[in-house]
Amino acid sequence: NMGDLEGNISQLPAEWRPAFRDMLKAGGRDDYDRDVDGRPASHDWTMAQSFRCLTDLYFLVTEVLYWHDAHKYGPFHKWMSDTVGKTKGVRELWLLPRDHFKTTILTIGHCIQQILINPATSALIVSRKDEHAHLMSEEMRRQFVFNERLRSYFPDYCAGTLDELGSKSEWICPAFRVIFGKRRREPTVAATGIKSTQQSRHYDWMYPDDCMDAADTTEVGLRE
Repeated sequence: NMGDLEGNISQLPAEWRPAFRDMLKAGGRDDYDRDVDGRPASHDWTMAQSFRCLTDLYFLVTEVLYWHDAHKYGPFHKWMSDTVGKTKGVRELWLLPRDHFKTTILTIGHCIQQILINPATSALIVSRKDEHAHLMSEEMRRQFVFNERLRSYFPDYCAGTLDELGSKSEWICPAFRVIFGKRRREPTVAATGIKSTQQSRHYDWMYPDDCMDAADTTEVGLRE
């Protein structure tokens, strides 16, 4: 129900509300307003899906980012999505076996949602090696270029090519320029290995993901 458009917008950061309102109202084009089956839909429907992405991480992951794999998700993943990052200022440690979509939901999905909520945010992706962190960043970057559903709901966030965003180690969401009229100095997403040094950077969100492996548990000094 999009009858309370202003009520939904009030949940966003104040400096982002005018641009978000204009973006949604101006986005009513035939190539964007399609339902999940590709049929023409009202622009109110498109806006409703956009707002749902901001508040419902499970919907964002299963119906937008990875809709083609929606059958792989279930109640446990819904609980993960509804639980992660809900308490500000609290560090969370998630320990789950492989194939539970930890990275998909808790790192990639959650980070993309924070960018959609506020494209002025800055996130750091950290893994044991640079290339591991770069893989996560690259997956997020590709979503903003090649995912047609994400492009239809948030056209101003998406780019025409990967190079327009930046490199897989650092890239910037295009929506920042829409709001502030200039390029962001710090990247929207930075990705690095845990042994790298990050100086003079300020991040709103940090995602340490698989920062240790078996080799890190055998020596006390290395483990610390």
